[in-house]
Amino acid sequence: DALEHLASIDPIDLCKEAKLELCRATRDLRSCGRYVQHVLTSCQHAPLCAECRQKCDMCPICKTAIPRSGNNFQLRLYDQCVEAGLIPKEHADQFQQRGEKHSTVDVQRLYSLFDVAVENNLVTLICHCILFT
Repeated sequence: DALEHLASIDPIDLCKEAKLELCRATRDLRSCGRYVQHVLTSCQHAPLCAECRQKCDMCPICKTAIPRSGNNFQLRLYDQCVEAGLIPKEHADQFQQRGEKHSTVDVQRLYSLFDVAVENNLVTLICHCILFT
């Protein structure tokens, strides 16, 4: 499933998927700030951590209502690859613990997705990313 998603993704969306997202739910007028692993299926935004998504009724970005029934969230591509064993979990955890700038982590995550693409003969994806982004 992760490889199918990677093989079919648009280069612009791949860059978005590699970006580290932090929870945007507000508590006491400040952001939660935890790492976001899921995307809302209704609007495709990744605004909420696992804990906050249980408490929110709408996307904090576009205000789209979050239905209470059904599969409203899906793992982001990077996290799908980690779950499938295509990216080592230790590698993923390391990015969160080092305290590096988000832009540095975003690039490292994109390179990890490129590594998965190369290891699985999806080289054209990398070529498209280089040419079109």
